[in-house]
Amino acid sequence: METVIWLPFFIAAFGFMVDLAMIFNGQAKVLRVLQDVNREYSVGNIASTADTEKQVLAELSKMEIWPSAASTTQVAGNIRSTVVIPTRQLTITHFFGAFASLEVDVTADMTVEYFEG
Repeated sequence: METVIWLPFFIAAFGFMVDLAMIFNGQAKVLRVLQDVNREYSVGNIASTADTEKQVLAELSKMEIWPSAASTTQVAGNIRSTVVIPTRQLTITHFFGAFASLEVDVTADMTVEYFEG
C-alpha cells in the first residue's frame, strides 16, 4: 500500500535527476564546441569573430541546440565566446516548470596564437 503513495515521488525524483543530468550534458557539449571553434580562430583557420559566431551556430545546429544569444569578442589577444541556451531545449521530461524559465550561459576563453605580420 505504501508503494502506491511513494511511487510518484520516486518517479518525480528520477525525472528531476534525468533533466538535471541532461542540462549538464548539454552544457558540456556546448563548451566543447566553443573551445574547438575558438581554437580554430586562435590559430588563424577562421578569419573573424563574426565567422567564429557563424561557425558556433552551425555546429550547435547540428546538435539541434539553438541558442537565444551567441557572441564572440577579441580583446587584448584573448578570444571569448559566449552562448546562452534556454534549459527547456536541454531537458527531456519537461515536468519541472522551474527549468523552463532558466538559461544556461556557457563561456570559453582562448589566447590568440596566430598573428599576421
